[in-house]
Formats: sequence, structure tokens, C-alpha cells
Amino acid sequence: MILIADSGSTKTHWRALMPNGAEIDFFSQGLNPYHHRENFSDALNEAIADNVDRGGVTQVFFYGAGCAYQSMQDIVASNLRKIFCNVTTVEVTSDLMGAARSLFGNRQGIVVILGTGSNVGFYNGVELVRHTPSLGYILGDEGSGAHLGKEFVKRWLYNELPETLRNEIETLCPLSVEEILQRVYSSPSPAPFLAGFTDIIAKLSSHEGIAQLIDDCFVQLIERHLLKYMELSVEPVGVVGSVGVVFAKELQNVLHRYGAQLGKVLQYPIDGLISYHRTS
Repeated sequence: MILIADSGSTKTHWRALMPNGAEIDFFSQGLNPYHHRENFSDALNEAIADNVDRGGVTQVFFYGAGCAYQSMQDIVASNLRKIFCNVTTVEVTSDLMGAARSLFGNRQGIVVILGTGSNVGFYNGVELVRHTPSLGYILGDEGSGAHLGKEFVKRWLYNELPETLRNEIETLCPLSVEEILQRVYSSPSPAPFLAGFTDIIAKLSSHEGIAQLIDDCFVQLIERHLLKYMELSVEPVGVVGSVGVVFAKELQNVLHRYGAQLGKVLQYPIDGLISYHRTS
């Protein structure tokens, strides 16, 4: 049995390929080793639970946020080997590589993750030959759900959005300043909380102030990341993640201003990863 995991900051999408060709899907919490450094084994055991026959798993391919560097890959791999006693192959690599393989297979292109967080790289059809360091929601994640949410909260609470939007926003988000600050600075998962504001942003996206906010965030994504790739003018920009799906039109418009084209957009990379591993 082959087990494939696509793990983001918020959730992990698992799919098992059975020997008879059947597929089993299940979901768990996000398994970023930076967030679960002390209890990764417990988090992994809880994620797997009784969803698959552990003894029947022979190959595991884990694509995860926080898995770009060898030290974190080793943590995940060693715990996977403990759980699956008959495993012969364990590959742990970044969620960016998972997105690249899902979007492009064996072709090249610029790959962008736009979910709770963001990440960018150039894939040559075999490996990521260049990628921008992912600095997380505090230092980076331009264009992501957390970035959009953070900008929305700041502009709302600083009274930088049109006054005509205030009643709509307060209806959609009946949280006080105190409650928002509590969730951002005292909760264990501030990035998903901030990314949750993208639902409100999407509902209000036709308003000029919100449309400008979306545009500004995507401009930062392009100017801080994508313009560093000389292939931008000739290679498609493939995107994985819910933010890319919800705001595909807005992203396409901003890319067009910079002479770039939006290619394939996927909410989940798991289907493309299944195709990749079936033929690899």
C-alpha cells in the first residue's frame, strides 16, 4: 500500500493507494514539525488513528509545510518509520515540491502555494532548482490567507476601509478588538485564525476598498517573490491552495500587469500527486 500525505499549516490530506487500485481518503490536523516539535509522534499517531492498516503500508510520500530542510525531514521520516513497521520507502519533502509535482508532473514551471501560508519556487520538471525561503505569517507569506487576513484586520481596525463597509464587516465579524488580539497573540494557531478572514474578504471583494486590499497583497507576492524569477515572462505560474482558487481572477489580473500568465490552479494537490506516483 502506498500512502501519500499533503500537509499544510491547517490540515493534512491523506490518500492510501490499495494494491487492488482502490483509494482511501482521510484528513487530519496540519503536521508541521516546527509546530509539533516536542510531540510530533503523538500528533502523527492521532492523525493516522485507525484510518489505514499500518502493517500494510510499504511506501510513504509525505509533502509538508515546514519540511523544506533536512533536520525537519528527518524528524518526520523517523516517526513515520516507527508507525509503519513494514515500510520500505519513506520520502519526506516540502509542500512546495508536492505542489510542483501535482501542477507540472515532469514539466517545468513556476509554482506558488497560496493557502494559509505562501511559498514560491521554480521547478525544472525534476526538482526545485530555486525557491524563496518561507518566512511564515509574521515575516512573510505574502499573498496568503494569513497575509490577506492580517491586512484586512489592520485596515479595518485602523479605520482605513470605507466607512460604508463598517456595518457589513461588523455583521460578518462580531469580534471585539480585545477578542481579535487574544486570538492573534495568545492562541496556539494565529495564522489559521487570520486566514479565516478570507471568507469575509471574498464576500466583500466587489467593494473598492477590499478589492484594493486584495490587489495590494498580490502585488507584494509578485514584487517580493515572482519578479526574482527570470522565467516569469515565459513560463506559466501554477498555483495550489484555496486562496488561489477563490481569488484566481484577481491574481490573474495582477499577473497580467507584470507580463505574466496564470496557469493551472488547484485547491488540493492530492489528485495530481496520485497521478505522479502512479506513473513514476
